[in-house]
Amino acid sequence: AGKSYLASNIQGELSESGWLYVHTKFDRFVRNPLLTIASSFDELLASLGEEGDEENLDILENLEAVMSTSAIATLSEWLPSLRDLFPHLLRRVISDEDLVSLADDSQRRRRNNDMTSSSASAQSRLHYIFRKLVSALSSPERPLLIFLDDLQWADNSCLDLISSLLMDFNHINQFGIADDTPQCFLVMGSYRDNEVDSTHRLSSYLETFERSNTLQVTNIQLDGIAKSDANLMLSEMLGLPLRLTKSLTDAVQARTLGNPLYIHAFMQSLVKEKLLINSVVKKRWIWDIEAIQSISIQGSIAEVLTRKISYIPHDTQEALKVMSTFGSQMSEEYVSHLYPLQEKRQEFCDRLNSAVEESVIEKIGSKYKFVHDMVQQAVYELMSPKERAECHFQNGVKMITALSCCADSHSDLGLITFVAIDQINIAKSFGVTDSSMCTQFAKLNLKAGESSMEKFNFMSGFSYIEHGISFLPKESKWNSSSYDLCRSLHEAACLACYVNALPTKANEYISELLENAQCLEHKLKAYYVMVKNLTSSGDFKQALKKTFDVLIELGETFPTEITPEIIQEELSNTKSLLNNFTKESILSSPKLMDEKKLWAIKFMNNLSGPLSITNYQMGPLIACRMVQLSSQYGYCSESAFGFLGYGQAQISVFEDVDEGYRWGKIALSLLESLGGKGYLPKMRCLFNSYVSLWKEPFHASSNVLLHTHSEAMLVGDVEYASVSAFFYCRQALVCGQNLLLAEKECKAVASKMVQLKQIQMCYGQVNTYIFILKMNGNYGKVNPFPEIFDGKIANEEELLNLALSSGKRINAKGILSNRFQVAFWLGQFEEAAELAEKAKPPPKMSFMEVYHVFCEGLTAFQLARRSSSSSASKLMTIGEEAVTRFRLYEKCSTWNWENNLFLLEAEYHQCKQEEDKAAAKYRASIKSAQEHRFVHEEALALEFYGDFLRTIRRVDDSKEKYANARLCYEKWGAHAIIPRLEEKIGRIQGTE
Repeated sequence: AGKSYLASNIQGELSESGWLYVHTKFDRFVRNPLLTIASSFDELLASLGEEGDEENLDILENLEAVMSTSAIATLSEWLPSLRDLFPHLLRRVISDEDLVSLADDSQRRRRNNDMTSSSASAQSRLHYIFRKLVSALSSPERPLLIFLDDLQWADNSCLDLISSLLMDFNHINQFGIADDTPQCFLVMGSYRDNEVDSTHRLSSYLETFERSNTLQVTNIQLDGIAKSDANLMLSEMLGLPLRLTKSLTDAVQARTLGNPLYIHAFMQSLVKEKLLINSVVKKRWIWDIEAIQSISIQGSIAEVLTRKISYIPHDTQEALKVMSTFGSQMSEEYVSHLYPLQEKRQEFCDRLNSAVEESVIEKIGSKYKFVHDMVQQAVYELMSPKERAECHFQNGVKMITALSCCADSHSDLGLITFVAIDQINIAKSFGVTDSSMCTQFAKLNLKAGESSMEKFNFMSGFSYIEHGISFLPKESKWNSSSYDLCRSLHEAACLACYVNALPTKANEYISELLENAQCLEHKLKAYYVMVKNLTSSGDFKQALKKTFDVLIELGETFPTEITPEIIQEELSNTKSLLNNFTKESILSSPKLMDEKKLWAIKFMNNLSGPLSITNYQMGPLIACRMVQLSSQYGYCSESAFGFLGYGQAQISVFEDVDEGYRWGKIALSLLESLGGKGYLPKMRCLFNSYVSLWKEPFHASSNVLLHTHSEAMLVGDVEYASVSAFFYCRQALVCGQNLLLAEKECKAVASKMVQLKQIQMCYGQVNTYIFILKMNGNYGKVNPFPEIFDGKIANEEELLNLALSSGKRINAKGILSNRFQVAFWLGQFEEAAELAEKAKPPPKMSFMEVYHVFCEGLTAFQLARRSSSSSASKLMTIGEEAVTRFRLYEKCSTWNWENNLFLLEAEYHQCKQEEDKAAAKYRASIKSAQEHRFVHEEALALEFYGDFLRTIRRVDDSKEKYANARLCYEKWGAHAIIPRLEEKIGRIQGTE
């Protein structure tokens, strides 16, 4: 229909304006389409390096500046040109001690184990890195055109990557909050609509693009040319007037439906059949119209092309048939592996060159390409299904044999291996294989699957793994001779299903593996994927049960009933153990080599998320056990999280902030010394969310969390990218971030969490979102629930009921705490007092506790002044306890909590009618909030000071404080609070 021609013309026009161009053509015989995308970007990068002009060098410099070294190293697996463009970076990576150690077999095994826990995030990392690549390549001066041809052949992994490029592209900040800056790349996609119906995988993606409010989508329908245009085409082709070619046009149009390619092929066939001849007598082209009209094109219109091909010599047709089994193109490298002998290779190439002369294929560089994919399809369909299968099989066997003969060669055998395996697998789908080679084919598919998954291509990886399993004999695949191979394939299948979000399929492979595994060690990967599956689905109860069952089998038991005494005893025992170690001795300790203990620590580390939601009391015991095992057997990356958990427990149980902070710092250093780069964002997220807040300014840790979100995406840790974003939003809020910006960021983060399937984090994020909406006055105008929970949860009450019914106590407390905070800030102190006890957070020395104590204390003082003496006494006790707690907090961090302490003390003195002391504390609170940039708490202190001044009849001063408070609330964006200030100011003016 001319879609490639259209794109080519657009590319030609845009290239003159300085655009860069990437052309990706998908093919039904390429079983690893991500490689097709990568190859097209690799060609662009190679051309930038070869041309070497100043603009191209600027692009490469920008690429190095935007991409991290590890990201470039990861991309170099897909884009080999990066190795030539940035040898200095890759040399530095390869010289890292932790990467060199991968050569050791034991280290390789451990890397595979780590892959089980991190691979779910790896695909997101690949998407993120590709987005960074596109961002670095495109600019307003040199925009980028990406043409994706024949999208009907793209698989889900490709479509997910394309969707990520289009839908997730960040405009201005980490969370995709758009400004007016336009994107600097254009994506053109083409597909055959006769091959894409409503059930085709492409359809759902196209619908999503159409619905998006961030994409501008233009649909272009390419139909056959009109009869008048076809007549003009034939008139110019034959050099005759339009009136003379009209009858011929009618006949040709009826048989080609106006497709220019078919018209050209049909006209050539007419010449071959001598139905269209150049008459020497009449000195023009003449034709036999009756004979042409009698030609019947049966079935597919592609028969027009078949007629053309039938005139090509037989040996050339046979060569074309072989070429057609590889798709739309075939490189000379393929030919060299098909025909290692020079004589046979030359004979095959001569036949292809003959086809070039017939204009059926073309030679571009080292590649032979069909002039159109419909020509390839027509050649392929010249063979019967059995002939196709035999051809695919022979191709695969020949190439595998050639590969085994040149295994030491440094040519690009990786791609050839994939091509060879694809040929074998296609033949298998037709029912053609060789039983004597099935074990070899299974091993090759395992190798291809693992290689794909190491490059984060899990969809293709799963396809290879499934093919590998299909080559094993169904009845005897678990026999001793094939046991190890079968186990490896099933372990890889479990992992691939988990990453590709195929839980039902994953459970099938997990069940079969557990049923046939010969020992516990052989079951551990299946158990691990099972637990990750349960955790991802939100079934924390079953995830915890299965984890503790496995830990029992690994020799690690825990008490079923947890008491404060048990926790304190375990922490004391661990402290006594650690007294024998210094920071230096821990960092220089040997690595953990005991396989069972390594897995035990991995399973325990995986408990942190579910336990924090359902049973936080178990956390210190898990952390202590991880520390104890590491101290006895050696350290692994996960050991560092045991030390971090131990540090958190020192703070939450013993209120020893200095000790907790010290062990948090040691945990960070330990992880860095162990080379656990992939875990660093998670560590930084947890440290800055639970530990550093006691020592470091909120503004500093908030910025770290923002950066950590980006770091986590780069290493592919989508879980802790989401956790970091959640804590960033929460801490930015307590820093007094403008609520309009906070709403935008909160919405963007929630949408990202949904997209990344981090539903558990959505529970917390929606609380922050609701608080913001209620403060800025948009609650009721904006409903976050439909978008976040896809209609499954309609409102806050349903969310609370779900949290309570599913045992997610922290989620329930979060919702109640949110209601309490809203009531407090809106001045609804009676309601706040009723909610205070229900919302009281269980763990001491936590973020939730600090702000609960602050709001509860102020609420108590407010109500005490309005209550009877008996009630006032009880309320004063609550307020005084809040003051005591904040004196402890303020000693930890003056920056974070000094202004809060001063405000609590001011309210206390007011209740005690100590006017001078109260006034001094109010002024101190206002000054501290100003200096530490807490505008919302400055507003609160000004408002409460205004209330105080009004009670002592300093009306003018009171009015001034209210006016200043209003300005601060406006700066914060708390439009729901401002009417309260206006009412107070109005009362004063009314009194005047």
